[in-house]
Amino acid sequence: MTLDGSCDNHRLALPNKLFHAARAGVPVVAADLPELARIVNERGLGATYRPGDPVSLAAAVADVICRYPQVLAAVADAAPELSWERDGGLLVRAYAELPARRPGVLTVAGGGTR
Repeated sequence: MTLDGSCDNHRLALPNKLFHAARAGVPVVAADLPELARIVNERGLGATYRPGDPVSLAAAVADVICRYPQVLAAVADAAPELSWERDGGLLVRAYAELPARRPGVLTVAGGGTR
């Protein structure tokens, strides 16, 4: 994941490619940006490199190759938690709770509102 860190969106976001890689069961080589690096490093999903530094990128690729079996196992372990099925369920529950949280809306027995 070659992001340059030139904006907050790059520095603070988790690109869909990370979740696609986990679902596909493949290791990740990602830019060393705060949120992306945190997930990759905490879960052992691959390696990070300094954005814009081709030597650092090559070293990260070599690192993943050297640890390939361990990285594959880490990706497989993390895949369920990084899946759409998990996130989708969380979102459905969160949205289902929204009417009960609105001011002036009362939830009544049986699931209705007033």
